[in-house]
Amino acid sequence: MPLSDTELTVTLRGTLYGLLLEEEGLTQKIAEKKVSGYDGEAIYIPNLRALKFALGNVGDVSLAEMNNISFNLSGPAQIVWKLDEEKFTAELLSRSKKDFSKILSRYANINRAELTLFPLWLRSIPDQPEKIEVRVQYPVTE
Repeated sequence: MPLSDTELTVTLRGTLYGLLLEEEGLTQKIAEKKVSGYDGEAIYIPNLRALKFALGNVGDVSLAEMNNISFNLSGPAQIVWKLDEEKFTAELLSRSKKDFSKILSRYANINRAELTLFPLWLRSIPDQPEKIEVRVQYPVTE
């Protein structure tokens, strides 16, 4: 179909570059820089995508330089420590119901917890890990 005097067909060719950052590695680096005494514990940052990303020396970046790019992140990062559920469950095995608060006190990263035993008259936590259910509710990712 012929083009009219007011129509123009344009074809563009180019290369689009993007950066992919591995979330777990980036989270660990942020914690290493911002948390004194951080020792590699399992953590995550629920608001990681809300942090402001600014590329360093933005000039002409050649393909050869793509392995080493500097950037800055800014904004309040909320660092959340993950619970080692296996370790926590192991500490609960066969313990008395009244020991639950003492066990919780060893975990600074737990804000709130409740223990439900069934049947209700049980006085101790089961002695088999498969009979213990731990439900963790982490802050919602923004």
